[in-house]
Amino acid sequence: MAASSHADHFFQTTSTLEETERKARKAANALGEPTKFSTKLLALVIDHHLQAHDDVVYVAQSGGDVNGLTLSSPEQRTVLRGPKAPVTCLAIHAATDQSTGARVKTVYAGSWDKSIWSFPVSDQTHADKTAALRPRSFPAHSDFVKSLAIAVTADKESIIISGGAGGDIGFWSLSGDRLAVVKANSRAVECITVDPFAPSEAPAVFFGTSQRNIFSTVLPAKTQLSSKSVVLSPLPAAHATSVYKLHFDDDGDLWTASADKTCKRLVRDSGWKEDTVLQHPDFVKDVVTQDRYGLVLTACRDEEIRVWDKASSQLRHVFTGHFEEVTGLALSGDDLVSVSIDATLRRWSVEPKALQKAIEAAKGADAAEAKADSGPQLTAEEEAELRALMEGEEADILDSMAADKQDAEVPLQSSEGQCAAVRTMDLTLRNVLANSQSPYLRAHKDNPVAWQEWTVESLALAKTHQRLIFLSIGYNACHWCHVMERESFCSTEVAELLNSSFIPIKLDRELRPDLDDIYMNFVTATTGSGGWPLNVFLTPDLEPVFGGTYWPGPSASTTLHRVSTNPDESPTTFLDILRKMESVWTHQRDRCLRSAAEVTKQLRWFAEEGTHSHTDPVVRDASSEDSPEPLDLDLLDDALSHFVSQFDPVNGGFSPSAGSPKFTTPVILTFLLRIGASVAYPSTHTRFGFPNPVPGILGKDSCAQAASMALKTLRVLSRSGLRDHLGHGFHRYSVTADWNLPHFEKMLYDNAQLLSCYSDAWALRRDPEILGTIFSLVEYFTSPSSSILSPDGVWYASEDADSIPNFGSASSTTSPIDGQGTEKKEGAYYVWSHKRFTDILPEPDAAILAAHFGVLPDGNIPAALDIHDEFLNQNVLHIAATPSTLAKQFQLPLSEIVAKIKSGKATLSNYRRTQRVPPDVDNKVILSCNALAITALARAANTLATIDSSRSQRCIAAATRALNFIKTRMYDSSTGKLSRIYEPDSHPAWDRSASQAFLDDYAYLTTALLSVYDLTFDRSLITWAENLHPGGYFQAQHADDQLFRLKPGTDNSLPSANGVIANNLFYLGAHVPDQEAQYTRQARAILDAFGVEIIQHPFLYVSMLSAVVLDQVGVRRLIVPRTLDDVAVSRYKGFGRTVEKGDVDKN
Repeated sequence: MAASSHADHFFQTTSTLEETERKARKAANALGEPTKFSTKLLALVIDHHLQAHDDVVYVAQSGGDVNGLTLSSPEQRTVLRGPKAPVTCLAIHAATDQSTGARVKTVYAGSWDKSIWSFPVSDQTHADKTAALRPRSFPAHSDFVKSLAIAVTADKESIIISGGAGGDIGFWSLSGDRLAVVKANSRAVECITVDPFAPSEAPAVFFGTSQRNIFSTVLPAKTQLSSKSVVLSPLPAAHATSVYKLHFDDDGDLWTASADKTCKRLVRDSGWKEDTVLQHPDFVKDVVTQDRYGLVLTACRDEEIRVWDKASSQLRHVFTGHFEEVTGLALSGDDLVSVSIDATLRRWSVEPKALQKAIEAAKGADAAEAKADSGPQLTAEEEAELRALMEGEEADILDSMAADKQDAEVPLQSSEGQCAAVRTMDLTLRNVLANSQSPYLRAHKDNPVAWQEWTVESLALAKTHQRLIFLSIGYNACHWCHVMERESFCSTEVAELLNSSFIPIKLDRELRPDLDDIYMNFVTATTGSGGWPLNVFLTPDLEPVFGGTYWPGPSASTTLHRVSTNPDESPTTFLDILRKMESVWTHQRDRCLRSAAEVTKQLRWFAEEGTHSHTDPVVRDASSEDSPEPLDLDLLDDALSHFVSQFDPVNGGFSPSAGSPKFTTPVILTFLLRIGASVAYPSTHTRFGFPNPVPGILGKDSCAQAASMALKTLRVLSRSGLRDHLGHGFHRYSVTADWNLPHFEKMLYDNAQLLSCYSDAWALRRDPEILGTIFSLVEYFTSPSSSILSPDGVWYASEDADSIPNFGSASSTTSPIDGQGTEKKEGAYYVWSHKRFTDILPEPDAAILAAHFGVLPDGNIPAALDIHDEFLNQNVLHIAATPSTLAKQFQLPLSEIVAKIKSGKATLSNYRRTQRVPPDVDNKVILSCNALAITALARAANTLATIDSSRSQRCIAAATRALNFIKTRMYDSSTGKLSRIYEPDSHPAWDRSASQAFLDDYAYLTTALLSVYDLTFDRSLITWAENLHPGGYFQAQHADDQLFRLKPGTDNSLPSANGVIANNLFYLGAHVPDQEAQYTRQARAILDAFGVEIIQHPFLYVSMLSAVVLDQVGVRRLIVPRTLDDVAVSRYKGFGRTVEKGDVDKN
């Protein structure tokens, strides 16, 4: 793991280094008389009204400042400070002070902190300067403020109008009082502009959105302005995607700038129909018109500013100077003013003589460059072809997929009229997975598909033979991976097409999480959802073209309609997709490559998360010891508010929408438990909660609400069908809101995190039900009979969702699961028919157990969720009735009911264990998952120390044994490097050196070492943790088989590795005082690097927020007497504390 804490080393790959060098060369130019700023410029506004001799321009900076400067003297600036987050938009209001007659203006700024800031500025022309007064702010949106405008209502009152990133539009008085809020759509309101030609009695405002819509509204009188009185009227659809800017010209027509790479004129007199389209090579970010000279001026994301003839739509000139995206344009007389995220403001004269001079200078430079180019020249015919190609519409491969199947496909033609598709030599592939290191891949060794592994050799085949790569990513426990294998990868028809036209590659996501994340980002971005199997078509350069998850195969008799909302409609199958992709690659290859390159560019931009400081991202010296400005603890309140809005008050848990799968979200639950434990209640150990000032900021009621949400969820989970009530552990997620229809795989990382959560929950409320779940999970991790515990004392990766149905005698009410069979079925090991369940148990125990577990004669799985009768008459066991309820129902003593439930569970468990075929276990040992288990056992050991010392010691022993295994089998002390995977079966193909560890392996293992140290006080664990400490914060080391490296910051099913590292660094600093300053700087560098994203969406970064708390309050270093026993020591441990044994001064 490369170690670097420098900010400029956060994101360095071959492609980004090349791009950085190009920009560095271009940055040296002085075109446009650049005025440089310290941070990126995101917006500008020009004040034409108050300065007596010159225009004043205000620019919005990503560092949070607003700078005002006079264009004639740009070195003289007024800095308006207030926001601590990026400022995204600006507006100016001018008024006359009635008492003094002086003209006073106010600069309004919208920020990522979700507020609108106002800066009163007096125009002191006699002093030839501007003077800023005290700023104010008011909360405006639930997400960051995207756009601002000042408008005048029908009764001549000035108001503020703002657009939010969440699609809401706010109407405010100048002092910040809310007048109205309306929702345009679910996407950002990108721009707001006032119609200068609307009559004063009916003022009109126009809005452009990220959902391509343009709306208008007529403002009533201010006294009549309300959410009901604002009516948004859509204009005719003009664009395919985001509308970034709107501008009215002197004719009253509307010019638009869009992410669909066009600028358009919408004509007022024709009902806003378009009559002019200006094509661009990239997103158009802004547009203004210089009507005096008949010019249209556009800013493009490709760094260039284009000058168009308004009458003919011909491109006249390109101003080249900026070396990053141009974010805004404005006119000041004959000068065009531009700002960019390259942190410069530039000016360009569009006066006719000056413009002609610039055009001639550009021609001269082009001629000199052409003369210096000694490479081969294009023929006239080739020039024409290239021009046609460059000017053509950018085709998206998804449009090709959706095209009518009857459409004729015309192959691309070369100048000789022959098909331009590359013809390559014949290639015969064979399936090579028999010797794979991965059990998941070896399971596909008998497929007729000629699977290759992700290797240098297989990737070279794609380049040599110019084939698309079909990449299929999955893991051993994945149910839908097994379904797709049966339906498609075992099909000879599918195999023939894959083998003859593609390079089919199978990948285990647990071996290469870096590649899985890269291509999951693509599929999620292009389809709106993700999951496994993850299937992506790649160019030979590894750029994604098209992808998805499960696609039904030719034999998908029971699953075809799952992908279609219309049961009578024949859905697209995997075979259809293969044929279409083969055709697209053969006949439309250039379109395919262009689309893939554009998508990759977007993904690379998205991957820069965590590469920009929220304080001073351009000029901050990475080697400086100055700490960046800390993030605000109010972010915890923002995150909590989001979780409140997503909480299911009936069933617990969090879900973005009704009907979507529900996951256990242990990262969120841990965060909520920390908040809940920060306020003292009876039986609450507040030392495990966030310390002051967090409870003071959030308030006692909010802390109680956080505790309630977490505890409600954990209690419901304990009783639900997601828990294995006859064994141990939890399944991965539920299809239903009540958690009672799971996908049945069990993942090590889920159960490890849940053990930590339940241990934290016990500290918050001493609930016997919580404690019982802790006991069960401890058994899952420590019992010699546990299916996931290896003989070496480490843990296997997962248990499969599918298994072979039991081989008992088939009953008269059999189903696809209940009875004999050789084909694996989902949940076969766990579900029960009523007859089989009651036949095993004696009466009346059977009736009691059936009522307890919700077992019904017709099954308890809703028919609407089982339309193909895969779970016909089956029951998922869950706690439907408590023992006290059953005691009343069956008129028996409570003790007898409890005894019968225990006896019945033992009988059912024994039957299942001896008569059913258990699911397969993926016996890979994954370091990161084992580290989570070690941390969980250490946490449980501390919780149980005062309750059950025997179990506590068993947890400590298991955690210590696993650490010793990792140190001897998965760690190279000479290099400090870890191996991610160990395979206990010692497969002949196993190569430890090839199993590179990833960021989460290092991060989670460091946490595990610190956690076990808290139990054993073995100082060697701290030394090991220091040696492991990664400083580069990338997910993986650089490799040629990656499009780019990700620097992950958000939490998902696992805590953010960078968030975990930030927390670890603060704790390491407390353990190693002489290195505390260095570790603290490095931790703060992580928080600073992700600061912009954390401010925007704090609920995605709760691991980071824990580190924000540590940054603000520090880690307490406690020293207890050496003679203190372990139980006594455990009472000192908690969040934000380190405990050491030492000599204590009694005075």
